[in-house]
Amino acid sequence: MASKKLVFHLGVNAGFFSEYNNMLLGYIYSLDNNMNFQIYSRDANFGYNKGWTDYFAPFTKESTWNYHHKYNYRSVDEFNYFKSRKLIRKISFWKFISKTDYLTYEIFDKIRSSEFVNKNFTIGEHQDKNELKNIFAELVKKTWRYNDLTKSLILSLTINLNLPNNYVGIHIRGGDKKNEFKLFSIHEYINKVKELTDNKNLFIATDDFDNVKQIKINYPEYYCFYLCKEEKQGYDQKTFEKQNKTIIRNEMIELFATTDILTNADYFIGTYSSNIGTFIASRRNYVDSYALDFEEWRVW
Repeated sequence: MASKKLVFHLGVNAGFFSEYNNMLLGYIYSLDNNMNFQIYSRDANFGYNKGWTDYFAPFTKESTWNYHHKYNYRSVDEFNYFKSRKLIRKISFWKFISKTDYLTYEIFDKIRSSEFVNKNFTIGEHQDKNELKNIFAELVKKTWRYNDLTKSLILSLTINLNLPNNYVGIHIRGGDKKNEFKLFSIHEYINKVKELTDNKNLFIATDDFDNVKQIKINYPEYYCFYLCKEEKQGYDQKTFEKQNKTIIRNEMIELFATTDILTNADYFIGTYSSNIGTFIASRRNYVDSYALDFEEWRVW
């Protein structure tokens, strides 16, 4: 029986898949340390009413203590920025009242450490030693369960896409990702497609419609399918969070529909420096999943 409780604050200040992937790392940490894992997402930057359950079925208990909004920081750096004796006393008080042992910032550096991500675990469906990637994929299956409304909205968005049964899915990240990592050209993606298959059906997932346009111009032999709107010029997290809740919901549904299509592709090509690429590969159980930046799956 779990003796300690960890409450992970989900949807604080990063993109959805950064938040989600790190939540799974926190979940793994709690399992590895025999902790009771809960989430708090009432204020999630991707939500429009309740947070996680706006889109998904519950997979664990969700804390309703509102102090998490103010005091459950994502990282130690954020905590240290506001750190004071008064703050420490307040956090200690609320943790005691809510019977919470650990907050997100207290384990965030640990779940990001090389020691943790390279560890062999004895948790999950198989009690023999398991790499992180295997446990991660197990928890994706457990947590990635849409509610009925999300299923309906995804279907209404994709029903007229006329996607063939066999296709290649590529994810081309742009936008604010260029501030963190090298972006790859459309030619590098298409070269990888040609290396893998003769299939000319492409589903293009991107946050910048210019990528779709350039593939059509330079590779007219390919049949292109996409959900990206023509006005999209790259994703920016700060801009996303300033939008009204209806637009946020619609963009999240488009994101989920896109990931479903990539998951069901014959081949997936993306990058592991993108949290979407990390997620898609794990949801596909790493089968026929390729990254242009790294050979081995990894988390960021």
